Amino acid sequence: MILSVLKNTHRPVKFWFIKNYLSPQFKVAYIFL
Repeated sequence: MILSVLKNTHRPVKFWFIKNYLSPQFKVAYIFL
């Protein structure tokens, strides 16, 4: 999911927003994985 975002996103601001928004959710999802 994050890799696809990195491939499709080239704007640091957008990446920064996505990173801060998905970090907590990604940590929770990682536990279930």
